[in-house]
Amino acid sequence: MDKFFPNHNISTLSKSETFQRVVYRKPDTSFECMEFLIHGNSLIVLGDYGEAVYSFSERINFEFLSTCYLDYFHKKCKAYPESCNHQRFMTWNEKKAQDTLKSLDIDSNFNKLSEKVLKECFEEAYEYEAWKVFLDGNFGEYFGYYFEEPEEIYAIGLEIHPWCQNHWKALQDIGKILMEEDKDAKDSQGFWR
Repeated sequence: MDKFFPNHNISTLSKSETFQRVVYRKPDTSFECMEFLIHGNSLIVLGDYGEAVYSFSERINFEFLSTCYLDYFHKKCKAYPESCNHQRFMTWNEKKAQDTLKSLDIDSNFNKLSEKVLKECFEEAYEYEAWKVFLDGNFGEYFGYYFEEPEEIYAIGLEIHPWCQNHWKALQDIGKILMEEDKDAKDSQGFWR
């Protein structure tokens, strides 16, 4: 079975009327451990890949979570560490921002985005806050031609935080493991329901 975390296993699996709990970890170590707690429509994640609370509109289970797309899963995040707080559990990727800027069609007939301005943009795109300050003063003049909505250019270097990506990846693995175990179980309801 292909897994995002090939050395991890479910070490604890608990279920009651009100919650489900899975501890996902490398065997024989306390490192790289994640604990997933489901209560109603909420998922709480604790451990070495960061903490977060995700909230869904209906009751959830591990089967459902293993079918979510990353973008959808990320949007359900409602609480995360303050250190990740600049853009809703997102992180800034300077290279992604610069690659997007490089891909703009620089044409002086339509816009003032010259090589000089592009160089200045590169210098300011090293982190989200610096990029935001730069854009607050220059959006209309430099980028109005390329982007209809200012949010598009503000977000050119943002990507889903690695902790959130790892939570999602682990849930994909957990879903595969539990589905495999459920195939073998005599109780067709298994852990899922």
